[in-house]
Amino acid sequence: MPVVLRPPLWQRLVCGGAMVCLMALLIVGGALEPERRLLSWIGALAVGVVAVRAWVLRIEAGSSGVVVVNYLRTRRLAWAEIRRVSYGNGLVFELTDGRSLGSAAFPHVFQGLDIAREPGRQAVRRLQRLKVRQARR
Repeated sequence: MPVVLRPPLWQRLVCGGAMVCLMALLIVGGALEPERRLLSWIGALAVGVVAVRAWVLRIEAGSSGVVVVNYLRTRRLAWAEIRRVSYGNGLVFELTDGRSLGSAAFPHVFQGLDIAREPGRQAVRRLQRLKVRQARR
């Protein structure tokens, strides 16, 4: 049974609410200035697409490996490919070939916002425990 790691609901709702407000501003701005209506609608559509994709950001960890769902790409990693999981500038998978893969589900958070940083740290701890458990098998 895979473990699904997502940002907390309150974080997703705050970000989603901000994007809905931005969409509303773009639509109203386009209605007030008819010569920019098309540009406003395109901008609102782009913000809507980003909002929908932001809602599905996640990490799925199972017995065979990890699936990282980011904005534009979904990446599957076997446990053997993952050297380390860390949280510095967001949640990052350091791979055995020297590359790294960041997760948009748990991005970098500014220094003073520890309440927003803690879910990413918890996700790292949980992934590290899962990696150790898989290595023992």
